[in-house]
Amino acid sequence: MLPIYLVIFFALVVLCVVSLALYVRAYRRHVNRVLHGAPSPAKPMPAPFHVTAAAAILLLLSATALSFLAGASFGYRALEDAHASYGQLEIQCFYAEVQTIGESTLTVSGIPLNDPDYQGSFTFQLYDQLPLWYQDTPLSLTQLSPGDLVSITLVKDGAGVEDVFQIRLLSAPGV
Repeated sequence: MLPIYLVIFFALVVLCVVSLALYVRAYRRHVNRVLHGAPSPAKPMPAPFHVTAAAAILLLLSATALSFLAGASFGYRALEDAHASYGQLEIQCFYAEVQTIGESTLTVSGIPLNDPDYQGSFTFQLYDQLPLWYQDTPLSLTQLSPGDLVSITLVKDGAGVEDVFQIRLLSAPGV
């Protein structure tokens, strides 16, 4: 099935072509009357190429407006579909003590202050651009050491994939 925007555009094209054909017939009749000695009307008719140029400009403007509306409509629909497929993000924060630090992994042990789900030992895969902070100062993973107390913020998407969003060091680095 054709999208409604294409149907509207084709209807506009047909309307322009039919209008131009009728105008050319009326213009030809007007010219023939004048050539055969009939009195000329008070207003002369514009030449068909002027009318064709004006119709082409109107057709281009309407095609541009329809393209914009179609793009906005399809884009918004795609955005809604993408949002519905991901669902709501769930954010969870818990406190933990750093156990081991690998090149791209971090193993922590949740403290008793957390919910029971976050009191065990966890190993997280870390990506290169993971935000690691102490107060408002960015840190690198090498500045963490075993025994540091951290706050870990996790993000869980609608598909159930849980990922580390950020890590905040709660005590001064190296203390």
